[in-house]
Amino acid sequence: MPKPIQVTITYNSTPELSIDRPGLSITDEDWVLWSFKNLPPKSAAHIFFPEMRFGPFQSLLMLGSRAILGRGKIDLPGQRLYTYRALVLDASGALATGEASLSNSSQKGNTSPDVLVQCVEQEGQHRLAVEPMNLCLYKGDTATWHVLGIPEKHFVTFAFQGPDPWKKPFEAFSQSQAVAGAGPHQFLAVGAGFSWSQPQLGYTIGLRDGDGQIVDIKDPLIDNLGDPPTGGG
Repeated sequence: MPKPIQVTITYNSTPELSIDRPGLSITDEDWVLWSFKNLPPKSAAHIFFPEMRFGPFQSLLMLGSRAILGRGKIDLPGQRLYTYRALVLDASGALATGEASLSNSSQKGNTSPDVLVQCVEQEGQHRLAVEPMNLCLYKGDTATWHVLGIPEKHFVTFAFQGPDPWKKPFEAFSQSQAVAGAGPHQFLAVGAGFSWSQPQLGYTIGLRDGDGQIVDIKDPLIDNLGDPPTGGG
């Protein structure tokens, strides 16, 4: 289960921010919560990785204007050092900045809250490949399934554990083209506003032919992380 490591960043009304953990090491289950303190009104926190926009993370979740959560791991395998810049921004520019680094030695990938679903051919049969098989979501999260390689005259369905498998554990669930011009063999499925009370939720991704018959299925899981972390001040 992912666990956020907190880094406290303090604005002292000077051009240089104070960072309590300027050198941080993270491994498989670690996410990073940057919590900004003493920010003036009408300012906002920002984290910038100059080499890779999100550093080793799949996403940076903005928790209001005072905290940022780095989640998911995509830069694998091996250890890599990332430098980053913490900034306090207002409408005119940067009020203060600070430099820090983190070392990522993770060996397990976890791209939450994004899932890659691919249809591949194995021994003449269409098969689904899903990564990650465990999706980690906070209450209110938006999850995105990137579905690629769907063969002609086939479609994909999502069914969720519970008394009504077609009732989604999200406030809204939609499917749409990935981007304009991407073609009929890829699409996005998006669940917005995750709401589920139990610690874990099973669901089924099914590849079906044009008559609705199952060609292949996968049974991933959603880990419910509860309420999202808070930070800042």
